Amino acid sequence: GIKFPSDKIREGWIQDITHFCNTFDFPEGKNFETEQLFIYKTDDGHYIQGYIDLIDNVSANVIDIYDHKSSSMYSSKDMDEHARQLIVYMLGKQQEGFKVGKIAWHFMKYVTVTYPDAKGKQKEKIVERKKIAEDIEKYVECALLRAGYDAFDSDLFLVDLKRTNDFACLPDGVREQFSYRPCIIEYQITDEVIEDCKKYIHNTIALWESLKDKDVSAYPPRKFYKTQKNGKTVPDLFRS
Repeated sequence: GIKFPSDKIREGWIQDITHFCNTFDFPEGKNFETEQLFIYKTDDGHYIQGYIDLIDNVSANVIDIYDHKSSSMYSSKDMDEHARQLIVYMLGKQQEGFKVGKIAWHFMKYVTVTYPDAKGKQKEKIVERKKIAEDIEKYVECALLRAGYDAFDSDLFLVDLKRTNDFACLPDGVREQFSYRPCIIEYQITDEVIEDCKKYIHNTIALWESLKDKDVSAYPPRKFYKTQKNGKTVPDLFRS
């Protein structure tokens, strides 16, 4: 099973993924494929094989590529490094003759919420699934007051919202102002990031081939770090 750094992190992850499972909607359309094999031939004749989580066949020979992630969202500082996986997917499909429109992550722990701000203007923000009610509560309260509900009735609706973490408990006329959809983060493809990925692959293969049989001392496990909101850098365990 999955090992978590703490029971709190484990419970939070379970809440997020349970919400994902309970609210999951199949993508619209009939042009989606899952777990698709790709084989990428590197410039120096090596091969990389893997499976792509989700492909959207947008049109003839044009596809979008998605990778499901159940971990925490990547920081902007770490995004280029994590994107190499998506870039390899893209390179492999391009060698098959496909044109790739976009590559993106689907962060399963999160949703993109649409909500009205204090002035009623529609906004969007990315929210962890278990915290939808917590993060959007103040905007729901404003919407209830604008709709004519007094403080007492508003509090009752807010209690239900926090209990269910679901906009369905809100009254007609207010409920329709709030919605969420899967959190899709597109990665911008440039010649620079493609060349960086190819260079990383070349250097990594060269390192593997330089090692003596069963000698992994020259290639220790990579440590990852993330920057918290307070600016502190800590080990990234990909679970919180």
